[in-house]
Amino acid sequence: MVRDYMVELMDIGSVVDELDKNLLKKQSNDVTDVLMFVSTIEEKFNSIDVEQLNNKEKIMYLYTNSNYRAILQYITHKEFEEFKKVSQILRQYENYADFVFENFASRIKSFRDAIVLSKVEEDTLNKAYISQIYVNLANVYNEMGRTVESVEELKKVGNIVDEFPMARANLAIKHHSLSTKVTNRPVMRFFLEKGISELEDVCNNVTSDDMTNDVLAQFIDWKGYMEKIINVHLSDVKPWSITLDVDDDYKIWSARKNLTLNYVNIFYDYGNVDDIQMIDMGLGYFGEENNMEYYSWFNTIKQEYNMARYFLYKIDTLIGEDNVHESQRYNVLINTLDYPALGYRTELLKISLKTAFSVLDKIGLFCCKFHKQEIPTFRIDFQSWYKEIELDVALGSPFNALYWLSRDLDRKSGDLKTIRLLRNCIEHRYIRVLDHYDKPLDEELADNDKFEYKVSYSDLKEITYETIRLVRNAIIYMASGFNVEYNRVYYGDKGEGVFLPLYLSIYEDEWKN
Repeated sequence: MVRDYMVELMDIGSVVDELDKNLLKKQSNDVTDVLMFVSTIEEKFNSIDVEQLNNKEKIMYLYTNSNYRAILQYITHKEFEEFKKVSQILRQYENYADFVFENFASRIKSFRDAIVLSKVEEDTLNKAYISQIYVNLANVYNEMGRTVESVEELKKVGNIVDEFPMARANLAIKHHSLSTKVTNRPVMRFFLEKGISELEDVCNNVTSDDMTNDVLAQFIDWKGYMEKIINVHLSDVKPWSITLDVDDDYKIWSARKNLTLNYVNIFYDYGNVDDIQMIDMGLGYFGEENNMEYYSWFNTIKQEYNMARYFLYKIDTLIGEDNVHESQRYNVLINTLDYPALGYRTELLKISLKTAFSVLDKIGLFCCKFHKQEIPTFRIDFQSWYKEIELDVALGSPFNALYWLSRDLDRKSGDLKTIRLLRNCIEHRYIRVLDHYDKPLDEELADNDKFEYKVSYSDLKEITYETIRLVRNAIIYMASGFNVEYNRVYYGDKGEGVFLPLYLSIYEDEWKN
């Protein structure tokens, strides 16, 4: 008898949904009931051989399994040892923290794998179902502190299903998530008002087919919560306004590409002034250290990012110009008869990618110093600054997004490893850039023992943009982490020291030679 895996997976999904609904309604207060759910669900999962599943079945398996792991993480934080008795998943870990650490990695990988498979099967899958995978991936990103990627995933849903209520409502809530990392009060109010407006529209127009009453009630509660924040804490503040943007071609381009160092630009294609900065932490925060070096280092990070981005802008604005750039004249090059992409644009792309990527290691140095890590300076990079406090950073720190971002750049298993591998090849090997080259970049870079690698101009440009976005996110996460940590110290968790403001000023443009 041939097994109908789809029916079995739908059955598992219904049990997972039932557990989730009971928890939402607080009907499963008895731990015994919840233990039975866990035991039943895992037995059903364990009975399925994933290798036997077709693409559609694998998508459902990955999606359902990741959803279950999210619930398991939620329900076991106080009764971990009790749940280990019935859960094979939990029995792999010594304690709850170890489980959560690996669970984040497992959940995000499952959703990413499901999305890859969904692109293969997109013509035969329900678009709302595909969109929900993106929504759930966005929620995992948000739990990991990666609010920017969370927003980016939710914005992708609009290209799949217009006006998808779950995506719109979740995106509205992410306005609140980002507001907690912002120290500019007008921007806080702007985000909260935008989130409230969007939630109100969703809640007023959603149907029972789009959203269950329990979920709708949650979104209504979120709307009320954000309204309360404004009324209690921001009633005397005017929200940020688009009139603060500048009429400058480069800045307008940056905002439209969502490459500006501006919190507003994370959601919208405006907010074109690069105004993300560390808060004035005052004389008391760093004790006897040189406070100003942190601001100087952040200036360097922003400037190098700015130039990497500007190189891309120059490439985009040169598209209509056919003249050979002056830098390429009288430079004797041998024709290799393989249709190479030679010239100013190609070299700008390489420089842009290398310049942007180098910012990551400076962020590592910055964070290592701030966290007082005793690592030899020559050993510090973006992948190692958290070496002695890895678990603390990953799970309990406002810098957690940086940790998970660095995991994505792991040269062996990272989801963004191609960026790191290509940067290393540009820096240390020969890269032949061709007008056309069909071999996928990840396959080309898989062999680490070659002298020369080939890449198409279009692939190089695409991955350079991806690198710029990655670095932009890292800068935002670093600044946000500092601001959150400052607020924690200043407003009460420690209550240590005397905070005397530095009265920071900014450089006028005339100083920037």
